[in-house]
Amino acid sequence: MLTIRLEYGDSVPLEAGAIRPDMFLDKTLADLQKIPIWRGNSTIPLGEIARVFGDPSTGRVILEGDWSRVRRLGEGMTSGFLRVRGPAGLHSGARMKGGMLQIDGEAGDWAGAEMTGGVLIIQGNAGNCLGGRYIGSRAGMRGGTILVGKNAGNEVGALMRRGVISVLGKGGDHAGAGMIAGTIAFCGGCGIRPGAGMRRGSILTGRRPDSLLPTFSKEIPTQPGWIFLFANHLRGLGQDNSGWQLLSKGGNHPKSKWLKSSGDLLGLGKGEILWPEV
Repeated sequence: MLTIRLEYGDSVPLEAGAIRPDMFLDKTLADLQKIPIWRGNSTIPLGEIARVFGDPSTGRVILEGDWSRVRRLGEGMTSGFLRVRGPAGLHSGARMKGGMLQIDGEAGDWAGAEMTGGVLIIQGNAGNCLGGRYIGSRAGMRGGTILVGKNAGNEVGALMRRGVISVLGKGGDHAGAGMIAGTIAFCGGCGIRPGAGMRRGSILTGRRPDSLLPTFSKEIPTQPGWIFLFANHLRGLGQDNSGWQLLSKGGNHPKSKWLKSSGDLLGLGKGEILWPEV
């Protein structure tokens, strides 16, 4: 296992997309000390801002310290395990293709943006545009799994094409905007106008959204047994499913009763928003 202990006290943010376990496998500790880290419009070697020790060939990397001002951790990683023992900055896990990134604290905006594979675990709160898309892009998240232990910001899963996002707390406004496929779940409910412009996909929420667009159908009763299997799948990935108990009476039981609203009827109209019937 390799450990990188951050010793950086400047207020200028850093960009560290080069910190990813799959790129460390064939490198020595001396090589890692020289990895360039962007600070403003110039680079500095990793060894100037952090202590690096351990074995990089294991594919397991632990980051210690306050990484909240460090952006793009694990960006594009394809394999291995990267754990941040604390908060992480913007774009953490963006465009991930594989492996696992675990953030023990909070994560900044655009975490997991446009990821295509792998597992991103955020134990604390997540910022805006979780699993979303960058401006000008035609697609957001296209695969993989994102698990959030607390709350998430606005525009979760914007332009999502496939994959899973599960938030044990509450989500913000405009979740699943332009969604084409995939599943987004908020145990604590979500804000206004979820699913705006969605074509397909499912949005689960622990209570009725704060407001639904008029382009969604009137809610109807349903019994989606797949939610029970979905919860078991998340449990297998290590997510604490105690939050699923918020989904009313037996919310994780295959015979639990839900309400469903379909839309967005301005588009294909095959998406669905579901919440427990109380």
